[in-house]
Amino acid sequence: MPEIIIVKNEAEAGEIYARCVADLIKSKPNAVLGLATGSSPLAAYQALAKVIDAEGIDVSQV
Repeated sequence: MPEIIIVKNEAEAGEIYARCVADLIKSKPNAVLGLATGSSPLAAYQALAKVIDAEGIDVSQV
């Protein structure tokens, strides 16, 4: 059953997304991601980029 998380704003949602995806990449370095386009996911992608940079996560196989 999916978990529903209520957040205060778009930035908080982006941070939760970023942590989930970063953890996935750490546990499965060759993970295949399906990414949405458009402006809706921008906060999520920006948060993910910050986590990847801050933690030095290797995404070369993703």
